[in-house]
Amino acid sequence: MVDESAKKKRTKLLVVIAVIAAIAVCCGGAYLYFSAQEAKTYGVPIVVNAKGLDTEKGTKIPVHATGKDSKGNDVDSMFYGGSSSSDIALKPGDYRLAIAASPIAEDGTIYDTKDAVTKVSIAKDGKTDVEKEITIEPIPAEEVTDEQIEAAYNAAKDSGIDISKLDELKERAQKRRDDAVAAKKAEEEKKAAEEKAAKEKKDAKTKAANGGHSFMTDYFYVDVPSSWKSSEWSVKKVNDHTWMFSHMPPNDYGGGVCIAVAKDNPWPQQGTKILGETGTGLYVYMGAEAGKGIAKDLKVTLKNTKNTKNTKNTWNPNDPNSVRPDGFKNSDWWEIQEARQKLREQQTGKK
Repeated sequence: MVDESAKKKRTKLLVVIAVIAAIAVCCGGAYLYFSAQEAKTYGVPIVVNAKGLDTEKGTKIPVHATGKDSKGNDVDSMFYGGSSSSDIALKPGDYRLAIAASPIAEDGTIYDTKDAVTKVSIAKDGKTDVEKEITIEPIPAEEVTDEQIEAAYNAAKDSGIDISKLDELKERAQKRRDDAVAAKKAEEEKKAAEEKAAKEKKDAKTKAANGGHSFMTDYFYVDVPSSWKSSEWSVKKVNDHTWMFSHMPPNDYGGGVCIAVAKDNPWPQQGTKILGETGTGLYVYMGAEAGKGIAKDLKVTLKNTKNTKNTKNTWNPNDPNSVRPDGFKNSDWWEIQEARQKLREQQTGKK
């Protein structure tokens, strides 16, 4: 008879061996499976937002991938992204994806790719995790440079695009930029012409209000030569009693000179001219000029002045605001005379 006890022990041993064999087969299969997965590439579904770009009609987007795969190998590859995620395919690992240069849209649009970067991790089972979407904005056409167009052109050469199509897109980019630059220039010239016309109209209105003079203060009139264009000269009020006259003709450094009304010379230096004395005891001074000719070109006429060899009395006895030679305004002088008359009547009792 067969020893039943020995038979049972042999059966258990066979079972254990079978289990160990099964485990060995399973482990071996797992190793082969993951090795195959690590060698496999997976499409990376990155999203690039680019207004107006159709990669079928323009160029594809050049994407530079750098990083390490799951085995620790360095990766440095160029891809050209379009409408399919399979355009960018990588083995499991961690990567940095950057837009290497601008694509060229069908109408010649060039994009700003600065900081156009994202990160991606691919697990061994192919699960892909993309950090974020990328957005590239169109560069204003008039700001696009030749270098940016050339970089976009060169980046697209290896994308498989037909070279004649690429050349045409490059020409469109250049034309789009040139047209925009010309349009901007025309708009700036139009604006400058409108501003010039508005200034001339304002100057003419001011001159009419100044009794035909180019500029007027409470103390003097100024006339500039008729050859001076309104856009070439200006007056800046430095303070309540000082004005800076400037003349800046094209292709010339121009010049400037100050005119001040004061009791004493504000610029006690050689070259300061006394133009005359006002009816209020103040003097009109012209400072030493900076530049050439402007002091000689300006014609300054004092208002309400005492008679001097440089000026003439412009007192108007009928104007309430006109200053008399004694320094009083007509209106003030009339009030003083009225007060004196009333006092006289009170003292004499006669009207």
